[in-house]
Amino acid sequence: YLTMKTKLLMADLMGVYQWELPNNMQASVGAGLGKIMTAEVDLNTDAPRFDSSKLGMSLLNSAETDIGSSIEKHSLCPLLTLDLSYLF
Repeated sequence: YLTMKTKLLMADLMGVYQWELPNNMQASVGAGLGKIMTAEVDLNTDAPRFDSSKLGMSLLNSAETDIGSSIEKHSLCPLLTLDLSYLF
């Protein structure tokens, strides 16, 4: 088995519009874009001897770099938020 752990740093840009509703209610809608700025990938297998071998370390490091680069390159995504709140 292959285990992958990731740490992502994401930046968001949002525009939000709010409406005051009766009975202390508030509604909002927002739209924007999100972008993953950095991605740290850590791959491990259930075979410790493979993980510590030269070939295993080389393959895993190469895959981690490729996956991290791909996540950063193809990570622009649209964002949409809808919110209904009660104000105390």
